[in-house]
Amino acid sequence: MKRRIAALLALTLVFCCAAGAEGVMNELRNMRKSAGDRILEMEPVITPAPVVTPEPTPTPDVTYEPLSQGMKGDGVKDVQQRLISLGYLTGGADGSYGGRTVAAVKAFQQAAGLEPTGEADDATQKALFWTPAPEARSYEKLDYGRALNEADAYRDTAVTFSGTALQVLEDDTYADSLGVYTALRVATRGGFDDVAYVALFRAKDAPPIAEGDKVTVRGTANGLYVYTNDAGTDIALPRIEADGVE
Repeated sequence: MKRRIAALLALTLVFCCAAGAEGVMNELRNMRKSAGDRILEMEPVITPAPVVTPEPTPTPDVTYEPLSQGMKGDGVKDVQQRLISLGYLTGGADGSYGGRTVAAVKAFQQAAGLEPTGEADDATQKALFWTPAPEARSYEKLDYGRALNEADAYRDTAVTFSGTALQVLEDDTYADSLGVYTALRVATRGGFDDVAYVALFRAKDAPPIAEGDKVTVRGTANGLYVYTNDAGTDIALPRIEADGVE
């Protein structure tokens, strides 16, 4: 009888220990879960930094006085200095709006997508001073062979070359208050060799070009100029739209 009671007590103790151990394990699990939840709650929530879009540069609330050929003053000098810094004008800024300034303004207007009038109007001056103004083009030496034989591929290439003016044609029909449109035939390699056709706007106060003058041309290749000579033969010359002739 005593042995049965002892065995029963021992079995009861085992069950109690087992139940206690299971309870302890469950409590540990709950503690780990609770601790994990608290750790997660403690971790900072990382949010991406907002993308900051820069504010566009506002259009200046100012209107510039138009400047044109023949005018003088500080406004003209400011425009000249800006054109010099961008590479459109050479020499000093003398504050006098002459033919070289007209040509430089026209070149800038063409690069900036403005009408090339040669007048520094309000839109031109805003483009000069208030926007990322385009710098002057970089010219490469004229490749006459390509300009003649690969005219389409060579089109829009900015070129420069020197030579002798063989023929100068100015038609008053195409003249205006700023100057006159001029056509030149320029021998680029002495004598009558490698002749190019040059279309030029010559400012009114710019010195005229005479046949036999040595000239330097800066401009853009623009296909071919084709004409028929007195013998009835078609002649093709590289056509250059001049930015300037010196």
